[in-house]
Amino acid sequence: MKKKRKKMNSSLEDTSIGCPHRMFSGVDLLLRGSLKMKMTMMTKSQMMLMTLLS
Repeated sequence: MKKKRKKMNSSLEDTSIGCPHRMFSGVDLLLRGSLKMKMTMMTKSQMMLMTLLS
């Protein structure tokens, strides 16, 4: 199990180092994260509105 995990981690590191769009992918991930946060906030507010209306 441990060996497999190590292999996965090393491969991930290798791909990130080898990838020329590493910075872009990082920014993309950040944007996706913020979008997810916004979406969850929206759903939460929508749920609140629904409970208030019902």
